[in-house]
Amino acid sequence: MLDVKLLLVDHATSVGSAQRALLDLVCGLPPSVTPAVMCPRGELRAALGDLGVRVLPSAGVSNPQRLYARRALQVGREVCVGAGALRRAAAVTQADIVHANCISSAVAASYARRLGCPPVVVQLHDVVGATWAANLARRTIGANADAIIANSEYTRKSFAEARTNDRLYTLRSPLDRSKFHAAGLTVDAARDMLGLNRRAKLVGLIAQITPRKGQETAIKAMERVRARHPQARLLLVGGVENGHAGGDHDNVSYERWLYRLVRALGMQECVEFWGPRNDIPIILRALDVLVAPSWEEPQGRRVIEAMSLGTPAIATAVGGPAEYIADGVDGLLVAPRDVAALATALTRLLGDGDFREQLGRRAIDAVDARFDRDDYVAKLARIYGQVLADQATPAGARR
Repeated sequence: MLDVKLLLVDHATSVGSAQRALLDLVCGLPPSVTPAVMCPRGELRAALGDLGVRVLPSAGVSNPQRLYARRALQVGREVCVGAGALRRAAAVTQADIVHANCISSAVAASYARRLGCPPVVVQLHDVVGATWAANLARRTIGANADAIIANSEYTRKSFAEARTNDRLYTLRSPLDRSKFHAAGLTVDAARDMLGLNRRAKLVGLIAQITPRKGQETAIKAMERVRARHPQARLLLVGGVENGHAGGDHDNVSYERWLYRLVRALGMQECVEFWGPRNDIPIILRALDVLVAPSWEEPQGRRVIEAMSLGTPAIATAVGGPAEYIADGVDGLLVAPRDVAALATALTRLLGDGDFREQLGRRAIDAVDARFDRDDYVAKLARIYGQVLADQATPAGARR
């Protein structure tokens, strides 16, 4: 790989799927790449500090896809300040390439590119919507980024437009199994650590509390599952993020609605709200089944993590998981928002231990084959090399 000074940029304070992918990337880079990361104070900066990575401070930038008219001026100011700070950080680190790891960072980096910042590579971890704000972000990134990498074909298609097709790549974020894997931990041992009944049928949904993740579908499906499996329990792991009361992302009200739904169905002893957790590998190992009933899933990192541990997953046939799960071979796929289909799949898996074990074994092989970190880094290196080669051309210099 070429000798490259890389400046990664992420404006998140907490560690979600995109930030876990960034941490995996940093750990997998070869010695020829010198990374530095620009991010705000928070969990991500602390994790990078533990890895000994150089970190530069950054103010936060709001997600431009959640740009409401009343906040347009504030978000615009954040982007301008972020672009200027990014340009200065690139100069301080003598970066050859800026790698923006989220949509807000991508917009700021795109403006910084126009100010003379080094070539910009954008990593898309989220589906880009069709609102006016998302379209503005799409046009800004498309006009200025030197390469755009989507974590699935589903994500790529949400962004694609004719003028970016030659700079738009699909490259699934890898999984560092050596860091993530709960090596040698049995299901019973994991349940003992969590204080869970060894004989219970445990179903888990691990995601932020928001409508598109499908918690409502899972709860309603579990009501049907209990007719055949009275011992079945649903663990909802995750908290509210980006809760804008009264807006399109009013996740606070959605969480309250879920609690009311559980009470209305009389399922207080069946459904547990666990909130955000830091022991996800242990939880995944303790489950009989992971469900991911999202109707908009860019990649589905928790699905990949579950599969890597041999925990069978049921995901919807829309989004990233449908691209790597072979239905009935290494997982199950159901239609989104289909309570009956999810309940049928769960009833089948919870009642057939041999089938669960077969899916789990094949899932481990599937993850090993499709989400290898070294393979990801090698492909990313080729994209970096192409970007640097293009920069030497007149068209690249003008960009």
